[in-house]
Amino acid sequence: MAYRKGQSGGVSPATRITQEIIARLESGTKPWIKPWRGVPVSRPLRACGIPYRGMNGAL
Repeated sequence: MAYRKGQSGGVSPATRITQEIIARLESGTKPWIKPWRGVPVSRPLRACGIPYRGMNGAL
């Protein structure tokens, strides 16, 4: 996909994203570390909050 220089200030989105990633790496941000706490893996829940039973959860 070609980029047209006449749009949005002349800087391609790829260049902007790359510059942002480099700036965050230089400031000490570690992008490979998950910034949130995960929840334990459990069975899928119905709309009412009760876990599925049997094969319905696997499908």
